[in-house]
Amino acid sequence: MNNYTPLVQSRDLVFTYHAGGSLFRRAKEPFRAVNGVSLEICSGETLALVGESGCGKTTVGRLLLRIVEPSWGQVFFDGQDLSLLSGPELGSLRKSMQMIFQDPYSSLNPRFTVFRTLAEPLRLHKRLSGKALKMKISSLLETVGLSPEHAGRYPHEFSGGQRQRIAIARAISVNPRFVVADEPVSSLDISIQGQIIKLLQELKKNLHMAMLFISHDLSTVYMISDRVAVMYRGRLVELAPKDDFYSHPLHPYSRLLLDSILDPLTGKTDWSRQKPKKQETGTMDKGCAFAGRCGYAQERCFKQSPGLVETAPGHWVACFHPVGIERKIVL
Repeated sequence: MNNYTPLVQSRDLVFTYHAGGSLFRRAKEPFRAVNGVSLEICSGETLALVGESGCGKTTVGRLLLRIVEPSWGQVFFDGQDLSLLSGPELGSLRKSMQMIFQDPYSSLNPRFTVFRTLAEPLRLHKRLSGKALKMKISSLLETVGLSPEHAGRYPHEFSGGQRQRIAIARAISVNPRFVVADEPVSSLDISIQGQIIKLLQELKKNLHMAMLFISHDLSTVYMISDRVAVMYRGRLVELAPKDDFYSHPLHPYSRLLLDSILDPLTGKTDWSRQKPKKQETGTMDKGCAFAGRCGYAQERCFKQSPGLVETAPGHWVACFHPVGIERKIVL
């Protein structure tokens, strides 16, 4: 989709859940959580992946890191097809790909001190020990805004924002080239969210790493993203540079998301442009996934699935009838 060489690239990713049956219950139909997703992310770039809960955002992040195996499709990291890598080869590549989870408390071992939490990846991937290990951990804590004195404490002794800083320190401890941040601020107070976003921006710039920032909060996404990708029911429906997306959204679902942002002056949302027409209908394999809710849907939309089409440089949309609306950015 772009004229640059991406660090991370996916081609037609598909992931299908198979719910098992039993003696007294028939197996459910397979559910396609991710349906043909292709993405590219460059070094030093933050791509935000947005959409409502259950649309497949987190699954895409796990597929890119090969935490889960795709049912179909390929993932490339720096030109290497991850599906061709064996256990040891993939293990050596793990230090270049890290993940920051949504809930910092559940992602940290409550029995481990901060020192042990940070020491494990450094011993495994960097072979550090002794004084060098202690110096590196102290440096990491200072980098994320904590004190070296915190190294001897346990997760329950920290606030939510501090725990997330520890989780970030663990992720960057091995100098990753690619980080998946899965809703890293959604569980934090609003006053703390901005601090964590600023920290992630500084780290991305200093380490020149690529980042997939997963979120449903478009106000937060505007602060950190370079490009925005919108998912709906497992499919990508729009992909654009940040400013183009926020000022000139093309897909009806994108406009619906943007119109739901609270105006900081009035405390209200603007649902006047695109209200849901009716409840969702149809399947994920036939027609446009958003057709049942779209006010512009026509007969073709229920029978054919639109592919991504570039309507402007870097601005892609999967819609048979894209209708752009000029929008003043108020965030």
